[in-house]
Amino acid sequence: MDKKFFPAIVFLSVGFFILAYTFYPIFLWYLVYLPKIESNNIISPLSQILQSQPRDKMQMEVVGKRFLFSAEPVQAENFFLSIPKLKIKDAEVKVESTDFLSSLAQYPGTALPGERGNVFITGHSVLPQFYNPKNYFSIFSTLYELEKSDKIYLSYLGREYVYQVETLEVVSPDSSWVILPPDPFGKYLTLSTCTPPGLKNQRLVVLTKILGEEETS
Repeated sequence: MDKKFFPAIVFLSVGFFILAYTFYPIFLWYLVYLPKIESNNIISPLSQILQSQPRDKMQMEVVGKRFLFSAEPVQAENFFLSIPKLKIKDAEVKVESTDFLSSLAQYPGTALPGERGNVFITGHSVLPQFYNPKNYFSIFSTLYELEKSDKIYLSYLGREYVYQVETLEVVSPDSSWVILPPDPFGKYLTLSTCTPPGLKNQRLVVLTKILGEEETS
């Protein structure tokens, strides 16, 4: 090999490695995880109805209103979320917040743990190779690995609530209907983050339903 070509070959090799390292998770998302989500997803009739509503009307009905059947006031500034499968343990969720740089955020107007309605929680995601379950900038980076029947735990005011994954769905960023509960009399938890990994094109929405609750020491 001519030595004068060696630096160029090294440079090209490094460049290829960086590109592969960056884009491989995105290709994997489109080739493996997205088809899996689409094939397993069951969209409820209520979801279809909500999606068909005019956007302005939906935003007017959704934003700033609590979709609950409880008159209890907010009693704490935060609660905590754990997802054993993703190694997330006692992640702080700030109540009535849209700032999720230093914590997760419970969207204003949605239910609180244990209430009827939908506890809607948002969090950041980055490329999964930078995932750190203790870093709020990357905490939801592997949310797409959740599957039906996986468990999620919320701790609030001395009680632990157990939720079970029902569906995963990919929606557009302006799909405000996702904060509504599929059943207004049910108790749900929804997790949401940007997707594909490291991009902001769409939103991944994980819908879960309550299984039970118990007191914590």
